[in-house]
Amino acid sequence: MSSKTTLIMGMATVIAGADVVRNRFLTADGEYCGAGAKALGVTDEKALDGEACPVAIGGIVLVESGDAIVLGAGGMVAIKSDSTGRAVPATAFSVTVPGTGTAVTSNAAQPDLTEAGGVLPEIVNGYALDAASGAGELVRVKLCA
Repeated sequence: MSSKTTLIMGMATVIAGADVVRNRFLTADGEYCGAGAKALGVTDEKALDGEACPVAIGGIVLVESGDAIVLGAGGMVAIKSDSTGRAVPATAFSVTVPGTGTAVTSNAAQPDLTEAGGVLPEIVNGYALDAASGAGELVRVKLCA
């Protein structure tokens, strides 16, 4: 069993807005980050509602997984928060363009586009450096601002 090392590059303190446990994404309001929302950082200790809670805001930290995490090319995958502040893979952004068989004959013509996913800077909280087979595992996450 190999140990997972961390490298915390910055800390902040917030007042917990609810009881929180260690290794979860947290907002500046001291509550777990919502699904797909931007986090301030990751809880470094557990805290009760109203208590001061240290939060890692930069570096490589341990975050509890909320689902399976499969690493992509380069050994990393974009991570976002689930509704309880746990790490889950972000969905790659894609756009579907209609077939090319229709000629555009005016500047007012606009094809219907279909969007899916959402790996955008406002929801990506970091990049997982470890895979997880399911929920409840600790994975190293390189935090991003």
